[in-house]
Amino acid sequence: MPYYRAPGGDFKPWIREIAAGHGMRPLGWTSDSDDWKRPGAAAIVHHVNANLGPGAIVLMHDGGGDRSQTVQALSQLLDQLDAQHYTYSFPGR
Repeated sequence: MPYYRAPGGDFKPWIREIAAGHGMRPLGWTSDSDDWKRPGAAAIVHHVNANLGPGAIVLMHDGGGDRSQTVQALSQLLDQLDAQHYTYSFPGR
């Protein structure tokens, strides 16, 4: 079953109902990078690490203009998480 992330975290019941009608499940996040504000790679890494832990779901954006800070932060985060022996997976059902 595919997942969707509601823009702005707007998981109103009627939105969930429409998504369910299309076979989709909602997926939230536990660590918001705030990368859409373009605060710099170091700040993005800091925001992610503030709520990072086992089972974390990290919110990052791949659209909306220049994403170079996000890409740079993601590169740093993946190196960090690999060094900390994190693994990556798709959410369980």
